[in-house]
Amino acid sequence: MLTMNRQMLKLIVFLLFMTVLPVTAQNNNVVVKSTVIPEILLSQVAAGDAQAAYFIGKVFKEGLENEFQSIEANPEQAHKWFLQAAELGYVHGMYETARFLYRNKQWSAAENWFQQAADNGHAESFYKLAYYYVYGLDDKPKDCHKAYELFEQAIIRGVGAAANDLAWMLSTLPEDSCRNGHRALKVFAGLESSYGQKKRMSWALILKQRYWLRLPIITARLNYNHGWSRAIAI
Repeated sequence: MLTMNRQMLKLIVFLLFMTVLPVTAQNNNVVVKSTVIPEILLSQVAAGDAQAAYFIGKVFKEGLENEFQSIEANPEQAHKWFLQAAELGYVHGMYETARFLYRNKQWSAAENWFQQAADNGHAESFYKLAYYYVYGLDDKPKDCHKAYELFEQAIIRGVGAAANDLAWMLSTLPEDSCRNGHRALKVFAGLESSYGQKKRMSWALILKQRYWLRLPIITARLNYNHGWSRAIAI
């Protein structure tokens, strides 16, 4: 499964910058922070280093502030570097490029990068692709079964939110061909078991806010003890 620990990534980015920073100017014992990307990293990207491009993109996505650097978050710059990483074949760059395009409703371009990331095993990309068939994005026909297939691919790669959405759709969609209560219960049971025997999963993780707003009749009948079976029976 292609994932990257967030704290570990921040540490890597910090260490990268620490090793390539130019000597900072000092005036009256005050360190002047660097506000530019070190030239050595830029040269690495120019030489085809996809991960270097991705790390620069992360810096611009989240910003970087410490005793040596001060770089403001800049989504457009982040997209520029993520795109370079994607074009150089880095799967996380593909996903971040797709997310930027998706948020800007560039459905077709986003789908292209989500698909390339998914082809390289990126879990969250399968999850995002499913919603093209849930909502009919990019002129695709709504197709619950195609969406379910993509949710399943995300689930086997560890995306818990995909299990949440799959179970909900199986239990609540109005079309008979899309609804399957027994399958929904099985998916839900697997999701809950992932939290361990001693830790009860919060219903907040099962019922997302958008569903509470869209399905007031169903959610009004849910309760902590046996609400899921009632939702399936509706």
